[in-house]
Amino acid sequence: MFKAFLIDKNEPLQSRLFKSSLIACSIAATLLFIHDLTSDFFFVDAIAELTGVCISLSIFFLAKKETRVKSLTVVFVFAVLVLLDISWLGNKGLGIGHSLYFLALLVISIIIVDGKSTTIFLIIFSINMIGILVTEYVNPEFYYIGVHNRMEPVTTKSVFLVISYTIIAWAVLFLKQQYNEAFELNRKKNEEIDSQKKQIELQNQTLELKVEQRTSHIEKQNEQLLEYAFLNSHKVRAPLSNILAILEIIQHSQLNSEELVNLHKMLVVESERLDSEIRTVQDSIHHILSIDSRFNDSNNVD
Repeated sequence: MFKAFLIDKNEPLQSRLFKSSLIACSIAATLLFIHDLTSDFFFVDAIAELTGVCISLSIFFLAKKETRVKSLTVVFVFAVLVLLDISWLGNKGLGIGHSLYFLALLVISIIIVDGKSTTIFLIIFSINMIGILVTEYVNPEFYYIGVHNRMEPVTTKSVFLVISYTIIAWAVLFLKQQYNEAFELNRKKNEEIDSQKKQIELQNQTLELKVEQRTSHIEKQNEQLLEYAFLNSHKVRAPLSNILAILEIIQHSQLNSEELVNLHKMLVVESERLDSEIRTVQDSIHHILSIDSRFNDSNNVD
């Protein structure tokens, strides 16, 4: 049960303020209900306060789903406004305490209600307060803190409430606007930072991919170079050694014509073999250079 009253710090600020207001209203209404039971008991006040506790707690539990918060916020502020009107009717007058309750509702509503709902609430609240003040002015059943001279106190109170409520409402609206602008600016900066982080991560991934490709390319080149070294050290040198050996025999030996013919044939065979191996090595080198050129061209394009 205790965890249900916890407010997640990751929730939007207005949602947290709304839920905090629900808890505060529940506690305040409970304390007032206890006070009314132990002192001057007013049945209408007690019913309004108990109803306020039930409504606040019910809305708090319903507001666990974030999609309901906006609609429940509007329901909450208008429900409290109706309860304050009922309490005002039961007390036959707008005393200091009730005027402070209306003021607290005005401030809290401006903070937690967003968008067009704020304007609608301000209009309804203004009409409601004007209706209260006019009713007190024209109805002799209402009084203001037990003062018998009704004309002066009601008029003074009306002017004071209108001026004070207007100043406080404009001040809270101004501060809320400043906060929303700062919050929006901070949100855009955070989005830019997140976008830059994603770009950096993408660049890092691209660089890692290029490094892997370059490493793979170098490994293939090394394999081909080893193959070329093998061709050079074995296949090319073998026929060349045979040619040199044949030439050595021809130079330092006395040979008849038949032997010279056989050596000549052998020399032709080994020469053709040497030419073939040299062409193979050239093709391998050309293949390595063409792969390296294509790889460099693709990296330059990227």
